[in-house]
Amino acid sequence: MNSLENPSEQIPLWFGLRPTDELTITAIRLLSVFISCILALLTTSINISVIVLTALTLLSLTQSFQCQDHTTGSSVECRLCGQLDPTQDLVYDCQASESFERSLGGFSSTVVWLIFAAFHLGKAVETTQLGKRMSLWMIRSFGKHIIGLAYAILFSELILAPFVPSNTARGGGIILPVVHSIATSLGSTPENNPKIGSYLMLVGAHANLLSASMYLTGMAPNPIVLEKANRLFPDLHFDFMSWLVGSSVPVLVCALSLPYLLARACGVLGQVSQKDPNRNEVIEHAKRQLSDMGTMSLKEL
Repeated sequence: MNSLENPSEQIPLWFGLRPTDELTITAIRLLSVFISCILALLTTSINISVIVLTALTLLSLTQSFQCQDHTTGSSVECRLCGQLDPTQDLVYDCQASESFERSLGGFSSTVVWLIFAAFHLGKAVETTQLGKRMSLWMIRSFGKHIIGLAYAILFSELILAPFVPSNTARGGGIILPVVHSIATSLGSTPENNPKIGSYLMLVGAHANLLSASMYLTGMAPNPIVLEKANRLFPDLHFDFMSWLVGSSVPVLVCALSLPYLLARACGVLGQVSQKDPNRNEVIEHAKRQLSDMGTMSLKEL
């Protein structure tokens, strides 16, 4: 961790800030370790797993987590376990050793393992180029018109989203290269006929946001939202399907109207239903790429 190589970046926070009624020692330690982890990720090449493990170990050894008082059920700093509560003249009924258990408590969440599995599946989709193949299939089937290309891009995002939980990896690693090649095949560059390329790029960018919000595994922050919602509203039970049921209607309404709205905004509305010789080139380009990829491999299956 960066704080191990250069502890001066963490020490001013850890030892320099004075605790108050609102800012506890545990909060100060968590903040200093969090900032150190961010700095380590930005400024060093240390593996993220080493950084996280070091941070958890440090926080566990210093008992910098919140434990639960078994008598009152209230949250208390683990470092105070076994000490006298000055407000109630009672001893905090918890064990400081629970700090280690708290440090690993997040890994017991089923949502965490769902995202873990989805990330591995997403990496497999990207590595085997199954995502690219699915996008090219959509373009080959719907690429005769500009509006068809827009819907092909949009629904490629929606189909890939449950299996590629990083919207950055999905949009930048799979969809963007496909959209760029489509625009190039249509003869659209920033210097020449830029409207078509701008339109398709905007469709891809907005489709990425729609797909990210449609599924629980659409992007990494979604499970955090789920965890916070369950904590604030204990009677509210969310899972993958309930999230999908709640989001599907607004997302699909937006998805169906998005290509036409962006076509009007980009000034290509009159071209969305017109055929163009270049459209055939796009379809042929998709066919050639599919041919170069060959038949589906066992890894893709």
